[in-house]
Amino acid sequence: MMMSRSNLFLCALLIVVATAAVHVADAFAPPIQTSRANHQVFRSSATENEEITTQIPRIPTYNKRATIEGPSIDSKPDYSSISGPMGGFIDSILMSLFRYKLSQRLYHQDNTIPTPDSKLPLTDFMGIIDLATRMNSQNFNRTTIQTMSQDVMVSLFPSFILDRYPTWFAQPFPAFSARMCAWATVVGGTWLMGECEVNDVPEIEGGGKSQGVLVKRCRFLEESQCASICVNSCKIPTQNFFNENMGLPLTMTPDYETGECQFAFGSCRHSKRSG
Repeated sequence: MMMSRSNLFLCALLIVVATAAVHVADAFAPPIQTSRANHQVFRSSATENEEITTQIPRIPTYNKRATIEGPSIDSKPDYSSISGPMGGFIDSILMSLFRYKLSQRLYHQDNTIPTPDSKLPLTDFMGIIDLATRMNSQNFNRTTIQTMSQDVMVSLFPSFILDRYPTWFAQPFPAFSARMCAWATVVGGTWLMGECEVNDVPEIEGGGKSQGVLVKRCRFLEESQCASICVNSCKIPTQNFFNENMGLPLTMTPDYETGECQFAFGSCRHSKRSG
């Protein structure tokens, strides 16, 4: 019985952390054609503020303040050929499960505008982009988008795990829990984010050994080309999920110029001093 629960917990953990990088497509404008032919441009409502919180309206041109130059298109990887440590078959299962949970949340009867599932196959990555695009086009309140994204993460866990994880793992074994979540993020989230690896985060209390994940070039950010979507549909709801539902602090730091994103599981030293 103990082995069965342990396996169930591990499977659930692998699945839920895959949502840590749910970067969704911007529904207010078509993909940007930048004057720099070999670079992408990520739309943004503020280039100097980490908390990018408003959608960019549909406009014919984008000024310097409203855009961030991204990585070179010439070096864009073939994301379909990148798989996690457990292989492409497991990745396809995780993708299908996440797609199913996302479509359930968007088609909920309590939504202002219920959104039906995409017509694309469950294993088609662009089906998730399709759903996420419509989620952002039909919800103009950033808090609504953040809450819906967090709801999807919660739905991937059995309730008894979320009820017990903070007191059984995160609080008594914070460093171990952080390392486990970092490892699970790589195992379960590569299909969603692209190539990533566990790394050290010196800013974390205790040294942060193996408590971080470096996403080398985020697939969702690159496909959506929208920094505000990154913040409101991934960064904030994912941080809130781990902090509120898992009892484990998480800080995500995306770099829109390189496409990288640094996950840091655990309490940062500066956070404790400032508190």
